Amino acid sequence: MNELQPIKYKKAYEDIISKQITVWMWSNIFKECFDILKNDTIMNDSSILRDAIIRGILRYENGAFYSNTHVGIKIAQELDSIGAKYSKSKKC
Repeated sequence: MNELQPIKYKKAYEDIISKQITVWMWSNIFKECFDILKNDTIMNDSSILRDAIIRGILRYENGAFYSNTHVGIKIAQELDSIGAKYSKSKKC
């Protein structure tokens, strides 16, 4: 059976890898976040959902919408349009 030879550690390799990870993280994650904050815009913003959250009809926690009361048809349709699904086990 062939075995791979150990790779000798070099500080230069660590620096190259670290720089590439930083460049990738900036261009794929952080840049988008800063653009949103700079422009003060949020994509997929729905005034119906925003108003329901502000009025306390809905709350958003851990990636899910919750409500202690029955939501109206407009709120339900808006949730459906963004891909939200009702879960009997979580009651959300």
